[in-house]
Amino acid sequence: MKKIGLIFLAAIMIITLSGCQSKKTSATSSTTKAETSVDKIKKAGKIVVGTEATFPPFESVDTKDGKTIVGFDMDISQAVADKLGVKLEVKDMKFDSLVEAVKTGMIDFTAAGMNPTADRAKVVDFSQVYFNTKQVLVIKDSNTSVNSAADLSGKTLGAQLGTTSEKAAKTISGVKQVKTMDKVDELMLEVKSGRLDGVVVENVVAGNYLKVGGLKIVNVPELNTDGDLGIAIAVKKGDADLLKVINDTIVELKSNGQYDKLLEKWGMSK
Repeated sequence: MKKIGLIFLAAIMIITLSGCQSKKTSATSSTTKAETSVDKIKKAGKIVVGTEATFPPFESVDTKDGKTIVGFDMDISQAVADKLGVKLEVKDMKFDSLVEAVKTGMIDFTAAGMNPTADRAKVVDFSQVYFNTKQVLVIKDSNTSVNSAADLSGKTLGAQLGTTSEKAAKTISGVKQVKTMDKVDELMLEVKSGRLDGVVVENVVAGNYLKVGGLKIVNVPELNTDGDLGIAIAVKKGDADLLKVINDTIVELKSNGQYDKLLEKWGMSK
């Protein structure tokens, strides 16, 4: 009987210890930190940025090789990748598809001269603003009839599809039509050919297209009823970890002097 009792007691102890171990394992599993977007990026060894490469000096195709996308935004994106210790992969796509691409996870973030509008902020989260611009009108340099908003009555304007420039162009009273296209360089060709009377675009971008000749800028205050436009980076809604990395990168670039060097590199001013 004594032997049977000892065997029974040993069995009870094994069951008890097994149960404790199970609870410990369960508790450990429940407290394991969920994998963040930054963890996934580091594991993949790359971070993917989406852009639209006809928006110099923010982003454009390098004329040296005809394929590399370069620009102010790309340098900031590279700094983000460097901070994470991963490679930067750039995807060139239509501007009006960028927000959806972030939302669905096709890309990790945007760097595309994007303004953090209230409508966009409902779908994605934005970094701090890292540059300010305003809308201007670009016309043929031989055009002397357009000097103000009043002169645009009956005119056909162009703007990049899905941008704040499109919205601004549509606010001008009396404009006959606002034609949208995916690429800014194509819009500029339309102006030069006379098929468009003008293109609404952000001032720093307009300045770059003036370098090729045949165009000039007209300042139209009515295009900027919302004030100066900030440029920011978009990430997936709720992705606080990646957003922090991006904001920290911007702060560091400004504090260590690299931001000013990038402005100088791309012919931009604060």
